[in-house]
Amino acid sequence: MESKKTSLIYGLTMCFVMVFMMNLLETFINMGEISFNAFLLSFRTVPFVFLAAYLIQNFAVGKLKDKCINFFLSEKESECEFMLFNAIFIVTAMSLIMTVAGAMIAGEYIGDVLSDYFLIWPRNFCAAFFINIIFAGPISRFAVVRVNNRINE
Repeated sequence: MESKKTSLIYGLTMCFVMVFMMNLLETFINMGEISFNAFLLSFRTVPFVFLAAYLIQNFAVGKLKDKCINFFLSEKESECEFMLFNAIFIVTAMSLIMTVAGAMIAGEYIGDVLSDYFLIWPRNFCAAFFINIIFAGPISRFAVVRVNNRINE
């Protein structure tokens, strides 16, 4: 039970941090400015992007990741290797999908997104990987520790 709760907290936190920061970055880039108005526009779309990302992660990417982990890694691999594989796989798959899905949710013309896909996706991948490693992962692990500490009190 605690494992499922821990997994849920980690997944929700990771998804929220990634969606919030990537959505903010994309809005700043598309508006061509870092401003309060851009922040507000980004903030309004976060719930919709979060819902899409969470569903895609849990019902498609996560299941594929589990199969790939069993194929590429053995039980003798270290926890660090599993974490790195997980981060690379999830960031790659989610950035491939969310480059299009996020743009559609934001109301961008799909033809423009697809025509610029191979310019936009590498930027999104690099940003998402950086955000995952530097911000979302540590924040998510911190959230899990805090919740577990409260449960054990």
